[in-house]
Amino acid sequence: SDLAVLLTIALVQLLAAGGAYPDWTIIGQFVQQMGIGAAVGLGGGWLLIGLINRITLNSGLYPLLAFSGALLIFGATATIGGSGYLAVYLAGLLLGNRPLRNIRDIRRFHDGLAWLSQIGMFLILGLLVTPHQLLPLAVPSLLIAAALILVARPVTVALCLLPFRFAWREQLFIGWVGLRGAVPIILALFPWLAGLEHHRLYFDVAFFMVLLSLVIQGWTVAPAARLLQLEVPPTASPVEQRIPLDLPGSADYELVRYQIAADSRVTGHTLAEMNLPDTVQPTTVVRGKQMCKYGECGPLQADDQVYLF
Repeated sequence: SDLAVLLTIALVQLLAAGGAYPDWTIIGQFVQQMGIGAAVGLGGGWLLIGLINRITLNSGLYPLLAFSGALLIFGATATIGGSGYLAVYLAGLLLGNRPLRNIRDIRRFHDGLAWLSQIGMFLILGLLVTPHQLLPLAVPSLLIAAALILVARPVTVALCLLPFRFAWREQLFIGWVGLRGAVPIILALFPWLAGLEHHRLYFDVAFFMVLLSLVIQGWTVAPAARLLQLEVPPTASPVEQRIPLDLPGSADYELVRYQIAADSRVTGHTLAEMNLPDTVQPTTVVRGKQMCKYGECGPLQADDQVYLF
């Protein structure tokens, strides 16, 4: 999506300049934005990780620290001519793959923030749409959507996956499930903000195409997987809950809760009889409304809740 943003901005600037925009300028801007965005994103993410892990704060302030750091990285990158989208993306990758203090609270906060942003975004987009103006665009939008769904995306996917030797069924499925979401609608606002001619047409066509993609591709994902024999049966996980423990000096500990199924191989055996790894320590067994130490509960029974440190 970051590449799509850069390309859209470049094309909007080209159209706004009346076509008198040198090709080398677009290429130079692309290299500049990607280079600065990558450098600031990686550097800022590394500094933010050190800041979160070194500063002692109230637990509720760590999500705000991470969020304000993301805003600072985005703003600083955009100010010096880089891609703020790429910078924040790379910084988020760093933070998400490194041990962080209060990582559970940070993830919950940002998950809620992401949902709130999407709700607000779709509400604003809905206010910009006039349904009766979409009907005259149905046929051309359908033709454009058919070209993207049936030609452009499958060809692009086939070329991109060519070195990886994917099976033809997998390539066909990946080529089909390229759902269009909010990003194309947001990008369709750029010509509107730039005051280009026919900006309303761009927005309405993009909105109609997203609806077509969601209806046609979204509703056929499962049937397409079954038709191509790619449906994977669901696997039940015995892990019911994971609680990360924010211990001083380490973020690699968690409390894991397992529910014992009636057909489990551990039913009728004690925890002491199990060959648990050295890094795992049983703590508690909850049976019904009773809680007991793992060494005093006897053989495990169906529906027991086992907690492991």
